[in-house]
Amino acid sequence: MPLNPQRQRFVDEYLVDLSPSRASIRAGYSAKTAPQIGQNLIKRPDVKAAIAEAMAHRAKRTHISQDRVLRELARIAFADIRDTVEWSSSGISIRDSWDISDDAAAAISEVSETRTGKEVRTSVKLRDKMGALAVLSKHLGIGLAPVDEDDGSRIADDVDPEIQE
Repeated sequence: MPLNPQRQRFVDEYLVDLSPSRASIRAGYSAKTAPQIGQNLIKRPDVKAAIAEAMAHRAKRTHISQDRVLRELARIAFADIRDTVEWSSSGISIRDSWDISDDAAAAISEVSETRTGKEVRTSVKLRDKMGALAVLSKHLGIGLAPVDEDDGSRIADDVDPEIQE
């Protein structure tokens, strides 16, 4: 059975930002009750089915699959700065753009150059590696425990007891 026009509008709006509350408001529901209405709507079997169908259609239309998204996350998660930047005691150099792999390029979020007089400052920033690893782990069912960077016990646990003394 097809959705009524307002629920169909909710489905269409939900695909914009995946926010049930905002989709409810844009679909014409009261802003005051939008959070509750949005949550109720996405739990309805007919609305769930319409959302799933619309998402599948969008994925097909845009040629974006779950595998493609996971591959892109993997490119970011497993990026190695040495594929882009070289450094030694004589200085730092950035590889030419045509000299880096597509995987390395996908992991770069920013390349900038600032000139002040004769000084040139170049910067390369990679995308959020830890964020990509977290999303990948969640998709793969790998439970990564949060790491307390101030806690040295993880390193100490791996050190031979004879060396610790």
